[in-house]
Amino acid sequence: LSGLLCVGYGFVQSRLASIRLDGNEIGPAGGHALGCALVAGCAPYLQELTLDGNRLFEDGLRGILGPDALGSHFRGLVRLFISGNCLGDGGMELLSGAVRTGSLSN
Repeated sequence: LSGLLCVGYGFVQSRLASIRLDGNEIGPAGGHALGCALVAGCAPYLQELTLDGNRLFEDGLRGILGPDALGSHFRGLVRLFISGNCLGDGGMELLSGAVRTGSLSN
């Protein structure tokens, strides 16, 4: 997944504004791969991320939010769709932390 985003664009910052991966069951490993690509700056103009029904769980969300677990690479994100991922209380705490710090404030 990270290779698709980074290598597919020759690691040139793409103008990609929307990623729709809903219902693909990428799981925690896919969440980490996506997070690596986004943290590396492969989609700096991302405004919408749709991840409904991917069985991410808390661990996959942690991967998407990146090493700081705050999602600081999501400054331009306007819409995040993340239902149906069994995030649990820990996942909700991660999301609220990202909102609290302003990383997911849009």
